[in-house]
Amino acid sequence: LNGKLSYRSDAGDIVSWSIYKGEDKLDNSNSSSRSFGGASMSNETNDLTTWGNIGSSLKWSRKWNEKFYTNYLISYSRYYSKRDMTRTGTRIQDDEAIEFTNGQYEANFMHDYSLKLDNEYKIGQKNNLAFGLQTTYYINDYDFTMNDTLIIEDSYNQQWQSSVYLQDEYKPVFEQAVKTAT
Repeated sequence: LNGKLSYRSDAGDIVSWSIYKGEDKLDNSNSSSRSFGGASMSNETNDLTTWGNIGSSLKWSRKWNEKFYTNYLISYSRYYSKRDMTRTGTRIQDDEAIEFTNGQYEANFMHDYSLKLDNEYKIGQKNNLAFGLQTTYYINDYDFTMNDTLIIEDSYNQQWQSSVYLQDEYKPVFEQAVKTAT
């Protein structure tokens, strides 16, 4: 699923809302049975993997005048992956049945909340000034378990990441002369 709605006002504002959702599923499950000598064995493997992402953003842009432009963006994204691999089986030897179960479960969720502000100011025909900031809040939740009881890793992390930037782009006069000459 992918969609976008945009609205342009008479005052020059542009508001856009976007959404994305995608999911994949992989099933490698199987079953088998075999006999050898006086014994037999059967097993079933449940091997399901699912991963995907859902995201949405709201963007507001405005051209204040011929020299100054502003762009705000608020966004959210959630990536996830899950894998469930469980093997069950029965071994029969000398009329005695031995059942076994083993496997692993893994789940990973990554959330991303972001806010971004970009500005552009045209100082002159050959000089552009860009400045802005961005801040993102991440949450990562990861779980890895074996044989339904042994927790290999169970972690939950949160983190902020922020940045500020200032950029000046200047095109010297001789650059224009070179373009004209070619």
